Amino acid sequence: MLADHPPTIVRAELLNSTPIEGVEIDPYILVQFSNGQSRQVTDDDDNVIFKWCRCEYTASSDTQEGPRLCIMTGKPATMQCLLPDVTFEINGQEYTHEDAYFSSVEEFMKAWPFHKRHKREGELLKPRRQDPSRDFVNVWQEISQSRVYVPQKQDVGRILKLECIPISQNGLYTGKSMSIESAEVMQAPPLAPARSMMEVPQPPNSFDPRAPKATFQVLTY
Repeated sequence: MLADHPPTIVRAELLNSTPIEGVEIDPYILVQFSNGQSRQVTDDDDNVIFKWCRCEYTASSDTQEGPRLCIMTGKPATMQCLLPDVTFEINGQEYTHEDAYFSSVEEFMKAWPFHKRHKREGELLKPRRQDPSRDFVNVWQEISQSRVYVPQKQDVGRILKLECIPISQNGLYTGKSMSIESAEVMQAPPLAPARSMMEVPQPPNSFDPRAPKATFQVLTY
C-alpha cells in the first residue's frame, strides 16, 4: 500500500549556502513517491520530518603539534577544542581552547558541561576554520523542527544543518534521511543611516514648455 511506503528525498538544497542572521532560510526539498510522482515540499509536510541543528563545538582529532595530554585524564591527547570563546574549568583549573586537549570524544563530552563562554561586546568569535587534511568531530544541538528557519543571534559564526527524514503516510515507517550543511552564519549588517528627502520647489508656469526648468545643485566633500 502507498501509505506504508515513505517517499524518497530526491534533492535537498539550501539556495543560499551562507545564512544571515534574521533572514529566513527556505530550503528546496524534492520528494518522490512509490507511484513515481514527484513534488516539491513547500510547507511543513506530513511526509517529511525536518530537524535544524546548530554546531555547538568542533574538535580536531589530529593535534599535529606533538604530544599533548588530556585535561580530563592526563592521558595522551588525540583531540583539541577549536572554539576560541570557550574556557574549561576542570578541578579548579581553567583551560583556554589552546590548551583544551582530550584523549577521546567521550572525554570531550564529559568536559563540555564545565565549559564557559567569554565574548566581548561587539566582538564576533568564530571557530577556527577546519583544515580538510585533518579529521573533525562536530556535535550538533537541535534548534527547530520546521521546514524554514530564521537564524538567531546565537547562530552567528556557527554552522547549521538541516536533516530531512521521509515518513510514510501512516507514520509507521521512515526512509533514508538526507542532510545538508550551511556555511557559517553571518552577522546581520547594520541598518542603513536615515536619509532626508529634499523637495525641489517648482518655478511659476512649470507646465509651460517654454518656462525655465527647476534646477538644483549637489555638493559633496
